[in-house]
Amino acid sequence: MVLQLKPAGAYKLTDTQKSQIVDEVIKPISVVTVSPTVIDPDYTYLKLVVDVLYDPKKTNLTASQIQDGVKSAIGTFATNSLNTFNSTFNGYDLLNAVQNYDSSIITSEYDLRMEKKFLPNLTSSTTYKLYYNSPLERNMYKSGVVSLPSMEFLNPSNLSEVISGVFLEEVPSQTDGVESLSVLNPGFNYQDVPTVTIRGDGTGATAHAVVVNGTVSSIVVDSAGTGYTNAIAVITPRSGDTTGRNAAAVVNLKGRYGTLRTYYNDSTNVKIILNANAGTIDYREGIITLASFNPYNINNTLGELSVSVKPTTSIISSDYNRIITIDPYDNTAVVVNVTAKSSW
Repeated sequence: MVLQLKPAGAYKLTDTQKSQIVDEVIKPISVVTVSPTVIDPDYTYLKLVVDVLYDPKKTNLTASQIQDGVKSAIGTFATNSLNTFNSTFNGYDLLNAVQNYDSSIITSEYDLRMEKKFLPNLTSSTTYKLYYNSPLERNMYKSGVVSLPSMEFLNPSNLSEVISGVFLEEVPSQTDGVESLSVLNPGFNYQDVPTVTIRGDGTGATAHAVVVNGTVSSIVVDSAGTGYTNAIAVITPRSGDTTGRNAAAVVNLKGRYGTLRTYYNDSTNVKIILNANAGTIDYREGIITLASFNPYNINNTLGELSVSVKPTTSIISSDYNRIITIDPYDNTAVVVNVTAKSSW
């Protein structure tokens, strides 16, 4: 039996607290053959930059006071809406909390990033999976993945040399054609092979269905096409097939997966790629995998590395043992910029 517990007023239980809960609370009332284990929740931290426009004629508050008040309102929003199992971040509710702080606020907008924090193993290569639980934005021209703080790695060409100032970044990539189609519902009673039509913002993608015993067992891509950033599949019974129905499929575009690399800038500020294949990104599922990750040092006192990304949606929910929160101990978690409306 595995239990995930979140303590009040803290993020994690100590090992001593876990042992006490198992020995003094759970075991006395559990089935004899069940051995309970307490594990830590998996936290996803939200980082917000909020821009506020206000009318100075409608308030006695200074810009600095509005800035502090909006930060406090966001903190209250986080306390009431986040930091528990099965919670949901909703951008609409966030902006309502900002808007309702003071009647002088005309409008507001925000930029959202999601952050995972962990303690890398500094003595041996380890593979890590970071679950963001949300589709991630793919960046075609610059990295959407940001790691902090800087890291140190041993030079693979000279293991006695330590390379400082190393960061993770996303290798810029573009979506293009259709990679595959996944059958969501095989349907039933197809007398003939139905027509598969791919619709989206690209051109040229074609596919055909494979029918077994009246159901769609798979769909084969005949032509990947070009220029797609989104696409859907429409499955239509052929003329004369009056009974086939309900088959459905999802289109998987090329570029679902991205690559991470490590880099540093040399003494002349030229970017040097240290490891061209440090990990992968599953944009659709929101998973970053760091493969055989082996930093020599993380440049902060805790040895903690954060990896932040940008989601494609403003509604983010937690499930299983995952919790979304805004870290009240991180003074960069919420940044509020306040601008006064011009009087002319």
